Amino acid sequence: MTDLSPAAQAVYDAYCQQADNPCYYEHSGLVAALRAAADYLEQSFPWPYEYEGAGVDWAASKLQDIANELEQFE
Repeated sequence: MTDLSPAAQAVYDAYCQQADNPCYYEHSGLVAALRAAADYLEQSFPWPYEYEGAGVDWAASKLQDIANELEQFE
């Protein structure tokens, strides 16, 4: 089992708290939801949108990073 980054661990923990069976982790739905959220950010704010120094591209990239990490986690 791989160690997760703090961000990915927080997402994983939140998922497990709401899961019907927290002992069974099926990542495809969670990964798909994170990718959809990243896509939504990129499509909703197509210009260089900045909020307190962090751009939408940065936020979308972080969601994609978490999705990639959780996709590899077993």
